[in-house]
Amino acid sequence: MRGNVSVAFTLTFLLSGWPLLAASQIKAAPPVVSLPRGEVSRIPSPNGKWALIFQCPIDCSERKLWVEETSSHARKLVKEYDRSLDISWAPDSRLFFVNDNSGSTDARCYVYEAASLKETDVAKVVLARYPDAEQFLDSGHSYLRAKRWLNSHALVVVLTGHNDGSPPGAFTLRYRVDLNGSVHRLSQHSEEQRRPRLFSRCVYPTGLREEMARKYPGTRPIRWEDLDEYDRQYFQKGMGTRCPGLLKVNFYGDGKPTWAVGLVKGAGSNRRVELVVARQLGKEWEMRSLLALDGADSPVIMSQGPGEYREDPGGTTIQAKNPVIIFINWGSWAFTWIDGQVKKDHALTMTHRSILLRCRLSNF
Repeated sequence: MRGNVSVAFTLTFLLSGWPLLAASQIKAAPPVVSLPRGEVSRIPSPNGKWALIFQCPIDCSERKLWVEETSSHARKLVKEYDRSLDISWAPDSRLFFVNDNSGSTDARCYVYEAASLKETDVAKVVLARYPDAEQFLDSGHSYLRAKRWLNSHALVVVLTGHNDGSPPGAFTLRYRVDLNGSVHRLSQHSEEQRRPRLFSRCVYPTGLREEMARKYPGTRPIRWEDLDEYDRQYFQKGMGTRCPGLLKVNFYGDGKPTWAVGLVKGAGSNRRVELVVARQLGKEWEMRSLLALDGADSPVIMSQGPGEYREDPGGTTIQAKNPVIIFINWGSWAFTWIDGQVKKDHALTMTHRSILLRCRLSNF
């Protein structure tokens, strides 16, 4: 009996002390600080080695974020901003994230190393794992923000937003982003999920999105919602629901991954449409711009096999050995690549007038 009492006392003592031990081992995530909070805000790192200093003087006519080493007071400029920020240190003080609420329709998240200011664009990290997230990131209202640190290298990130009257409607996606290289989608909810899927998303193949953003900034592929109702119904009879501005085609006849891309940028009188052919050569992408139109309607990309193509009765005939790209709009031009030069013919009488393009393999 005495031994049992001793064991019971020991267990009671250990169990009663366990919650205190567990609580002492749990560290709360550093807070997320919303800025501006006056002319100068100082956010120290958890270990006290660094401090983030946000300056917003003269009614916030300037907004600058600095990182300062507290022992030397040496400062480095992180960035200048236009609107509000959300900032939080990682628990080990090595990293910090910035939610840049750069506009009423846009917010993006970036992670920085305090010592080097090396920047990680969280949107690119998400896209590398989930390319279909592009449709949400390119929406009319799109907000990608980190919510909190899970540990010293992982974040909870939420992507919210909506399109005004177009797919994908309103949406909310949650991700666990580990900066060591892994991304997991925790949940996804959108109006698109609650109704029949009408259109396929325009998703670039791996690597092409980054190259397009670098060489053609501010552009995106033409989507079905860019077409008016008549054109959408007309072209979908032959194309189904695939993306109208992005098509894989063996244009050069060499079997290398090649895409025809119809790009759009701007709106109204500033609208610009451009047809580009992108071919993957190893780790690089070769780009060739074939046509640019200002203020144009949204053309559609199609493809036909090798053969004879005539622009109009009595017009020029193209003998195509490789698949032909057809860029259909209410204007019509024919392009042929021969001996390293582009030959351009104007065709006027085609049904849903088209641009015919082809390339001889012998020229490369």
